[in-house]
Amino acid sequence: MKFDILEQPFRCRTKDTLRFQEMKIAIEQIYNGKTWAEIEKLSEEENLFSAASKSRAKEIYNIIKRRLVKVDGDFFGIFISETVEMQKLLALITVMLEDRSFYTFMDEVYKEKLINGENTLYKDDLIAFIHNLQSRDDKAAAWTDAGIKKMRDNFKSILRDGGLISATGNDRQILKPILTEETGQYLERHGLEPIKKILTGER
Repeated sequence: MKFDILEQPFRCRTKDTLRFQEMKIAIEQIYNGKTWAEIEKLSEEENLFSAASKSRAKEIYNIIKRRLVKVDGDFFGIFISETVEMQKLLALITVMLEDRSFYTFMDEVYKEKLINGENTLYKDDLIAFIHNLQSRDDKAAAWTDAGIKKMRDNFKSILRDGGLISATGNDRQILKPILTEETGQYLERHGLEPIKKILTGER
């Protein structure tokens, strides 16, 4: 595996929610020997992901594949063996491996909250982060206000579904994850210590 997220451009993704159930289905298929081509065919012909339309099925497939090609076979084995709570966190880790905007938010905002013992993610924390990002990156500076609001809501959805913040409210309680030994060791073995430190609140 190559930890190359800092080499990727910042993106304003507004529809890429965690998609945990769909990711779990895809991982089970891969773990049982299916190729991406076979999974795509199952999605198109048998509605593998229970999508509302063929276009939504294609969208889901592309999101899941984009994330899972960032991990290796060891990841699938660990995912299958973990609890549902840890599986959701592993799904969130794949977002961090693929979406530089989300990874940077986790590194600069979420991790700092954990380090400083802060228990609340405020609504304004997300907007302030995005505006700060725009001041540092020319492409991000062109994002629209509507896109920024959707991106903010998307981040909150990913964090909620990944088990890292409470489910309701404009301001959310931060829920610090507890990594299992297997997941922690996986991150260390594959050069993903920066992600481990984010989730454990370490410098």
